[in-house]
Amino acid sequence: MDHLQVRMADYSSAKSKAIEDAKQMQASVIEAAIKAGKDPPKYALIELIGKGSFGRVYKGQVVEIPHERQTF
Repeated sequence: MDHLQVRMADYSSAKSKAIEDAKQMQASVIEAAIKAGKDPPKYALIELIGKGSFGRVYKGQVVEIPHERQTF
């Protein structure tokens, strides 16, 4: 019987570009928020998963923000 082997993630060129695009867009979003005097979003863009004539779609992840101490 054959055995299954776990391999390290071997990203394709397209996936690497999609991840790099998401990192660049995340930096742009944070920069725009700071320039507008707003808090950065509570999410991180992980990977570009689609694009077309109406825009781009990214896979994202919620960023955990430590809870501030509350005083009562």
